Amino acid sequence: ESRRARMAEYLFNQVQELKSQMETKGKKKDTQRAKVDDILKMIYNIISICKSFSNPNTLIDNSISFGVETDFLPFGEENACILQLGRDTNGKYCEQAYDITEDEFKQMTAYIAYLWRDESNLYARRKLKVFEIPLGQQQSSLVWVQLEGFDNK
Repeated sequence: ESRRARMAEYLFNQVQELKSQMETKGKKKDTQRAKVDDILKMIYNIISICKSFSNPNTLIDNSISFGVETDFLPFGEENACILQLGRDTNGKYCEQAYDITEDEFKQMTAYIAYLWRDESNLYARRKLKVFEIPLGQQQSSLVWVQLEGFDNK
């Protein structure tokens, strides 16, 4: 557990350093923003797991809650990060992970969401459904999201 915390802290510090280098104006700022977004879309999944905001091994039937650290999301849908929130049980009843075999687990489809932000909103896309979450009222950069009711997954 402390290894996870150290990894998350290291990644947070590296991203903060990159963001501080981005404090320029004009075309150079856009270039720096693009670099930061490229890095964030690659590492956000790791940050989310290390901070226990999501777990790619969670069994998901019809709803999932997960945390999003908005300060570490890339800007723009074209830079969206891919976050595996768990494994889709496809309606198969599984109260606990030990109710299924290892082979069954490996065959379950990954339950994926795409995340990005702009200046005032967080966006989550699951398949073709896009959810817009206003950030204006947030006191913290941590937002908890719940996706539910996907009967046709």
